[in-house]
Amino acid sequence: MIANFVVFQLKDGQRDAFIEASLGNSRGSIDGAGCVATSILADPLRPNVAYVFEVFVDEDAFTNHHNQPYYQQWLQAIAPMQLEPYEMLQSTSFPDDESFRHLRLAISGDPTPQTWTAGDAA
Repeated sequence: MIANFVVFQLKDGQRDAFIEASLGNSRGSIDGAGCVATSILADPLRPNVAYVFEVFVDEDAFTNHHNQPYYQQWLQAIAPMQLEPYEMLQSTSFPDDESFRHLRLAISGDPTPQTWTAGDAA
């Protein structure tokens, strides 16, 4: 599986519009082939920051997602809302334990993720 955690720096007052625009992308993703999870997250401490988290079964599904009309429409819709291009914090293949540790660190900032393994998710 491929997991992505993406950070978006937004212009003042654009977070709600970004989330609304992103819902179509998330619906298209989860309804499409090979997407097993997608989330849009707002940072409660930074009003101009939003995140997208998504998981695809493999690289083909991830590539297919980027070739869909809903994804291209989403990129056009969010472009004027962004201060800068998005930043991919993590793109990780699963179910490797090291990948889980890296993703957990990227999301939580937990300084001791080495104690957590994929088996802990069961």
